[in-house]
Amino acid sequence: MNANVKQAFNDLIRSISLFEIVTISLASRRFGNPISDAELNVTWKQALADGDPQKSEDGHIVFRFKFETEIRQRDHRIFEHVSEFALTFTLEDESIFDTLWQDSEIQKIFLGEQVTHTVWPIFRQHIIDGMTRLSLKPITLPWLFKSAI
Repeated sequence: MNANVKQAFNDLIRSISLFEIVTISLASRRFGNPISDAELNVTWKQALADGDPQKSEDGHIVFRFKFETEIRQRDHRIFEHVSEFALTFTLEDESIFDTLWQDSEIQKIFLGEQVTHTVWPIFRQHIIDGMTRLSLKPITLPWLFKSAI
């Protein structure tokens, strides 16, 4: 990240403050029994809801995210989980946010790095809880996610 982008990203972060994180929904599903000697393959993805962020009349902006994961062994799907979150931010400086949010590189960094790092611990716990509730030996996702961005 070059110095100008870094400064713009920092300005964007200063223009908002996290108000709350709400889990909107979560669902886990078991598909079978693990093969004891087979390596687990974990994949996941995140998506932002269309039209987000949404501005509210009370000075907040809301981002709605869906995180999905799937655990497989060889060709067998063992487990899947979906969590949906709403992240609400207070707009500290709406004009700065609006200006900087137009930059696709800043959006990519915010959505791929900042939001992921913010929600990752909650999503990670949802995976552990979901597997445990479905009588599967839980796996622990990495403590911190490192994006490819």
